[in-house]
Amino acid sequence: MAGKRTRQPMDAQFRAEAVKLVREHPERQKTSIARELGIEPKTLYAWIQADKKQRASLPGDAEDSAEENARLRHELKVVTQERDILKNAVGIFSQRPR
Repeated sequence: MAGKRTRQPMDAQFRAEAVKLVREHPERQKTSIARELGIEPKTLYAWIQADKKQRASLPGDAEDSAEENARLRHELKVVTQERDILKNAVGIFSQRPR
């Protein structure tokens, strides 16, 4: 029994940080991240899948919603400015010469 490994329970905060690390660094391999954290890659993959399922069941992620809101506000501002410019141009070109 000298070679028997014991399972160490990981708390929810550790799991969340591990998944966050994977999300923040998509260019890195998940297996290397798992080894750095001292866990099995299949464990990390399971945590990632569980996080994806949880995110899918939520109405929206707060960070993603804030980013999307900011992007949409900017896009609305640009489109509104373009519309106003076109309205002015139509007004100028529709005037009859004096």
